[in-house]
Amino acid sequence: DYASAETYYIACRKRVGLLGNSIVATECQFYSGVYEMFSLRPLRAWSSFNNASKTLQMYLKAQPSQTADAACSLVRSLYWSCLKSEWEFRMEIDLPPSGLATLNYGEIFPLPPANSVQPHGEQDRAAIEKSWNFYLSELAVRRIGNRLMGCFYQHDETWWLSVPLERLIRIATEIELQLTQWVNHLPQVGHSAGDFADRARSDELTFYLHGRLLGFTERVYRPFLYLALYHPPDSPIQESLRPYVQKHIETCLKHTLRGIRRHRHHGTWYQIRECVSMCFLLLAAVKSGKVRVSDSWREAVETTIAGCMFWEMEATDVRALRCILMDILEQLSSDKSVQIS
Repeated sequence: DYASAETYYIACRKRVGLLGNSIVATECQFYSGVYEMFSLRPLRAWSSFNNASKTLQMYLKAQPSQTADAACSLVRSLYWSCLKSEWEFRMEIDLPPSGLATLNYGEIFPLPPANSVQPHGEQDRAAIEKSWNFYLSELAVRRIGNRLMGCFYQHDETWWLSVPLERLIRIATEIELQLTQWVNHLPQVGHSAGDFADRARSDELTFYLHGRLLGFTERVYRPFLYLALYHPPDSPIQESLRPYVQKHIETCLKHTLRGIRRHRHHGTWYQIRECVSMCFLLLAAVKSGKVRVSDSWREAVETTIAGCMFWEMEATDVRALRCILMDILEQLSSDKSVQIS
C-alpha cells in the first residue's frame, strides 16, 4: 500500500532530526534516500544521502580514535553505502560531494554482519549471502566506474577531440579489461558475458549487475561515437574508429533491448536515465548516416518509450524524456534524407 507507506515515511522524517549525529541518524537518513529513489524522487534522495554522509562524517570526527570503530562492520558498511550512493548519483547530475571520501576511513570493504543477522535455515542464509555478494560486487565495480569517469569525463565532450586517438584506445582497452576481470570474479554468474546475460534474465540482482557492466561499457566507448559523428564520413580516422564505435552501438542495443524493469527498485531511475541516454546516442548515429546501426535500433527506442510510459505518472522528468524521444523518432521517420529501416 503505497499511500500508507508515504504516511509512515512522512511521520518518520519528522523524527529524524531529533537523533543527532549518530549512527542511527545516519541509517535513517540513508534509508530515506533509498525510499526516495524507490519513489523516483532523485533530488530528494540526493538530499537524504548527502545528509547521511555529513552526519557520518561528524560522527567519525567526534570519535577519540577511528581505530576503535575500524572493526565495526555497521560503520564501515554505512561509509561505503553513503559513498556509493554519492558516486552513482554524481555520474548523472554534477552536484557537490559531501566530503566523506576525504576521510579515507574504509580502506577495505565491509564484512558480512556475522553476529547481527541470524538466518533461519539454509534459505535465509543463501538470501543473505546473495545480497552481500551483490553489495560487494557493486562496490568493486564502482571503483572501476570512478576510474572511468576520471579518465574520460572530467571535462566536456570537446576534450576528446584534443586527445590522441591512440591514448583513448589504450585507456578504453584497460578499463574494459578491468570490467572483464570483475565479471570473471563475480560469484554464481558464470565466466563469460553470455553466462552473465543469461542469468540476468531470471535473477533481479544479476540483472542490475549486468546493467552496470553495460552502462560502464557504453561510457567507455562513447568518446569514439562522438569522434565518428564529429569527423566527415570520408575522414581517414573513421576506419580506425569503426570497431570501437560498433562496440558502443552493440552495447547500447543490448542494454535498451533488455527493457526497463516494471518492478520498483533503488536503481529504477538510473536504469531509465541510462536507457534514454543510449537511445539518444542511437538516434544520433542513425541520423548522421556515418555509422552502421543494426535494424533493431527502432525496437530499442520503442522498448524504452514503453518503459518510460509505465513510470512517467510518478516522475515528470521521465515523462519529459519520453516525449523528447518520441519527437525525435517522429522527425527521423519523416526525414527523407535519413535511411530508416
